[in-house]
Amino acid sequence: MNKELDSVVKHSENGGAAPKKEGEEGRIKPILVWSRRKRMGVLALSAVLLLVGISLLLAFLEKKTKQEDVPLFSYELSADSEYRVHLKENSLYPEEWLEADRVYSAKLTDYIEASFHTKLSGAGELNAIVHGNYSISTVLEGSYLVNEEKKQVYMKSYPIKEGEIPAGAGASGIDDTVQIRPEEYMGHFAEIENEIGGSPEKEAYLLFSGSYQIEAEGQEPKTEEFSEKLNLPNADSALYMIKKSEPVQNSGALSETRAVEVPPEKGRTPLALLLILLSVGLGLFTFYLTRDPDEGEVEELRLRAFLRKYGSRIVMLRSGEEELPRGLSYLQDMDSLLLLSEELRQPVTCSIDERGLPLGRRFLLRNGEENYCYEIPEASTTKGVDEIGKKEQESH
Repeated sequence: MNKELDSVVKHSENGGAAPKKEGEEGRIKPILVWSRRKRMGVLALSAVLLLVGISLLLAFLEKKTKQEDVPLFSYELSADSEYRVHLKENSLYPEEWLEADRVYSAKLTDYIEASFHTKLSGAGELNAIVHGNYSISTVLEGSYLVNEEKKQVYMKSYPIKEGEIPAGAGASGIDDTVQIRPEEYMGHFAEIENEIGGSPEKEAYLLFSGSYQIEAEGQEPKTEEFSEKLNLPNADSALYMIKKSEPVQNSGALSETRAVEVPPEKGRTPLALLLILLSVGLGLFTFYLTRDPDEGEVEELRLRAFLRKYGSRIVMLRSGEEELPRGLSYLQDMDSLLLLSEELRQPVTCSIDERGLPLGRRFLLRNGEENYCYEIPEASTTKGVDEIGKKEQESH
């Protein structure tokens, strides 16, 4: 037993390094002594990290696709209006026309001239044909106020002009102008009010509306609609202004669903590489810089694991090896000795050497003439390695 302890001391004095063997002159010297269980566990963890890293790297580098609508012919649609008022002969205005955004006199208004414009143009890998139709109408509406909310009483449309938007390759449009006299639609208001027997709140406006057809080979025809509104004066106002709706600005596309390659997500490939490098580094460190304990180190590690588990319930003595008392009974395990210690209210003692290890692997319980002892049994190197891992787990 003393020879084994001397061996442990020698190993400690040499920094825990294993004795040199033939062929090991050029190899890196291990600097840590780990139990076989711990080394195998770390190597297994290294292998798992390596497999996970490689799997992630292959998954990230694998070409992925997704279904996406790819525009083949992109287009923009616009519609707008302009207006001006033609005046009757008068002594107030030297000009014949009043341009937009003025205040106009209903009595001096001869007619209102409205110009409407619309265009659809596009480009792409498809050769599309664009055509359509349009109409300009006077729309009359009557409404009634109920709890501060307008309720429509009637709405009637009077067509002024209809036409076709000529076909064009990739683009088409139309410009048209109409003139309307207020007395014309005022007469329609009078007819409607006479028919319904009442005079609800009135509103009149010009409506320029229509649609485009976009056709291309191999594609379903697509329809794009538009409308532009221009308010007209009514008989209830001596002075009036003309409001028009916001210009129409729409866009769209003829598209086709295709499988599009998705680029790898940034930041994930470095994560996979980091796992691979970590696993390789951990494996190399464990393989080259750690080693299994030899027989003497197994015994030392085994004793230290034992003390970690029971040391808090033992009185440690540095008085050299104790003389064994008479009437000594040997117990099967340490738990039995500690149980007797509690019942007899006597401490368990242990003499330790300069390294803090129990001398003779022996623990004593003195109780007058009845004394008890437990000795840690010797173990083979292989068994000792396994016991170290078990003891370490139990101690935690």
